[in-house]
Amino acid sequence: MADQTIDNPCPAKLPRLRKTKYSVAEENLIQEEASKYHYILQEKHSNEITNKKKKKIWDCIAVKVNSLGVAYRTGNEIRDKWRNTVSKAKKAFTEQRREVSKTGGGPPPKPIPPQFEAVIDLMKDSSSFTGIDGGLETDIFISGTHNTSHSDDDLFTTPLASPTTDTTDTVAETPSPKPSTSAASVPTTLPSKPVSTKTAVVDCSHVLPTSRKRKTSSDDIRELQAQVLKGQLEEQKLNKQKLQSTN
Repeated sequence: MADQTIDNPCPAKLPRLRKTKYSVAEENLIQEEASKYHYILQEKHSNEITNKKKKKIWDCIAVKVNSLGVAYRTGNEIRDKWRNTVSKAKKAFTEQRREVSKTGGGPPPKPIPPQFEAVIDLMKDSSSFTGIDGGLETDIFISGTHNTSHSDDDLFTTPLASPTTDTTDTVAETPSPKPSTSAASVPTTLPSKPVSTKTAVVDCSHVLPTSRKRKTSSDDIRELQAQVLKGQLEEQKLNKQKLQSTN
């Protein structure tokens, strides 16, 4: 019998080709060239600075990096390598600032790796590294003079003023049966006079659950049948008495 060849529908997956890691000379050259065009590469797109212009700069840097003869790099790969380096430098810079701001003892902060020092010197004045000047952290309120009139927005953030009544008087609060839903009707200060302690009588009978009918059981059915039979026997007895009286 002739040999039958079976084609494999799922060929073996080819191994992924990995490029050579960036050498120290390549990284230094990328940092040097990216520093020259830093203000153009970091600037937002406009009529003068376009994406095409930035891509041309990255391609020119890639030509210089490829001249080292380590491996072939494209402009997009050089751009991604630079962004990755900036991200790692920012992380090291942030961790050092956090360690320096701590008080008390403990181990000294880790030194910044030398390959990131030039990047930090270049980017340390940018808002992406140091934040926005004059910016405030969230959930922090600035204390100061307050106006006598309050709007609806700061109604619930303004502390309630103490009541003007004597310290010997007690103030009793009772919940209102129909509270107002509007925020403008909420008072910002406590009432100056004691509130009456009498509670209003509210009729809640309409809220009570209605009585449910009891489910008929077999005992109830037998009882009804017995009553019917009893009535029939009495009726027959009366009819018999009528017949006897007529005779």
